[in-house]
Amino acid sequence: MPTDIKTSSSTDEPPEQPKVKTVIRRSLARLLAVQAMYEMEMAGGNIDKIVKDYVNHRIYSPIKEDGNLDFSRVDKKYFEALMIGCYKIIPDIDMRVQNSLKNRTLSQIEAILLIILRLGIYEGLYMKKTKKLIVIDEYVDLTKSFFDRDEPAFVNAILDKVVLERTS
Repeated sequence: MPTDIKTSSSTDEPPEQPKVKTVIRRSLARLLAVQAMYEMEMAGGNIDKIVKDYVNHRIYSPIKEDGNLDFSRVDKKYFEALMIGCYKIIPDIDMRVQNSLKNRTLSQIEAILLIILRLGIYEGLYMKKTKKLIVIDEYVDLTKSFFDRDEPAFVNAILDKVVLERTS
C-alpha cells in the first residue's frame, strides 16, 4: 500500500536550524556578561576561568518548554570580547563613572548596577560593531530586567554622558 509519508533515513540531513539575528545573539551575550561579571564580583575568581566556564558549560541548550532563554544562541565571541575587554580596563571605566556621578561614590552603587554601567561604557566606547545609541538602549533594557524604579533612568543618564561624551 503506497503512502505519502516520508520517512527519514540515516542519509537525510537534519532540518536547518533557524538563523538567530545577530541582535538577539548579542543581547544574550550582554545578559550573560552581566551575570558572569556579577558572579566574579561576588565570589571572586579568575576572568579567564569564568569566561571559559560560561562558554563551555553555561551557554547551553535551546529554549525549554518553561520559557528559559536559549543560551545556545549566544554570540560567544562577543561575550568573550565584552568580558575580557571590560575587565582589563575596569579602573578606567570606574573613573569615568565616578566623574559622571553627582553626590554619590562608586561604593554607593549596587554591584549589579555598576556592572551594567561598566559593560555599557566598555561596549559603547571600545567595541565599534554596534552604534552607541543601540548600546545605551540595550543596557537600559537590561537594567529594567533587574530593577523597576529609578535605576534604568540612572543608567541611561550615566551612559548617555559617558558613552556619548556629553557634559552637563
